[in-house]
Amino acid sequence: MKLLNKKTVALALVGVLTAGIGTIPTYASTVRNLTATYNNIRVTLNDHYQSMNSEPFIVNGTTYVGLRDVASLFDINAFWDSSSQTVILEGAMSSQTQVLYEQQIFALNQQVEMLQAKIDQYELINSTYTDNVADILDDLEDILPDTYEDYYDIDWYFTLKEKSTYLEVTIEFYGDDFDDEWDDMTTSQIRRFLTSVCTDILDALENTDLDGKKIKGTIYDSDNSETMCTFEYNSGTLTFEETETTTDVDDLADEIWDDIIDGDYNRYIAGSSSTYFRTEEFEIETEVEDEDGEITYEYEYEYNQFRLRATDFYIVEGSSSYSFYIEVDVNGNEDNWNNIDETYAQGRIDDIMDDILDAIADEYDLDDDDVIGYIKCDDTGTTMLRYKDGDFRFYSNL
Repeated sequence: MKLLNKKTVALALVGVLTAGIGTIPTYASTVRNLTATYNNIRVTLNDHYQSMNSEPFIVNGTTYVGLRDVASLFDINAFWDSSSQTVILEGAMSSQTQVLYEQQIFALNQQVEMLQAKIDQYELINSTYTDNVADILDDLEDILPDTYEDYYDIDWYFTLKEKSTYLEVTIEFYGDDFDDEWDDMTTSQIRRFLTSVCTDILDALENTDLDGKKIKGTIYDSDNSETMCTFEYNSGTLTFEETETTTDVDDLADEIWDDIIDGDYNRYIAGSSSTYFRTEEFEIETEVEDEDGEITYEYEYEYNQFRLRATDFYIVEGSSSYSFYIEVDVNGNEDNWNNIDETYAQGRIDDIMDDILDAIADEYDLDDDDVIGYIKCDDTGTTMLRYKDGDFRFYSNL
């Protein structure tokens, strides 16, 4: 809003916002020069902004709105009789409409009082600290939280720092207390909020070294150390970008453990409690003696079955990729793992590894080949398997 834009005008006829009708006054015919303040005052009707043909203004603490503009809001015709110097209003208004009208007038007056209070605040700053930018910024840091305390039910805090070519503005809130309220704010609401804040700041900095300077800033969640939005305000134009927040790797690891490893697979990395790994087939030789005492040998091929269960899970963030680690209890199956049937095992372990990879890639907007998975022995820390985008590498070194 334009807080300190003043003009001198000769007033003819404007409508004054009032809540009732008194006796009929008479005035001497004269022309007076008055000082009017134009503050980009807007008028709403039932929470909807209304277009005014004549811009409202303030004279001596009273806000003036064009009578024809106000009358049109309530389907009343307004005429000017120059011969009798009389404003003529035509149109019937029911008692219900009258009540509604008075309620709307009351709401408009409340808005005017709020705007006037803000004007008084910034005029005081300008009159006291015309050339002291540091003092103005300090005062703004105190004033702005009170001015915007009811905006979207969030408590806002402001830090303003003068830079060589711009003003840096940090707007903070406590995410643990107001996370839901922030999530409920629409893009248009964020735009209106930031535009209003930047306009108020620059209005208070008129006639200083920062008059008209560019503003760069962020909206910051102090509790979670996250930048929620970056913005820039320059020559009356706001640009901003909401920052997509991501889950901390430790929190994501806990979610994957609960939902996937423990939830979907009951910690069995082969798939389920009824699914096993198996070793490569090995030969069993049996000596057979016939009735003549001649010895022959028979051969059978068998394999061992075994299961492994996860005991821990964590994620490590690298410079350009993420790695996840499943620690398992080998529990005497070292030789079985060293002789595992790799082809058979891939068909059993692919599901759990792929589910974990997808969860990480989706959360951090990564390509599948930017996520690498490992299975490790929880006792020795030895790497048993490496998994990347569907490719397996087994290590037989337990």
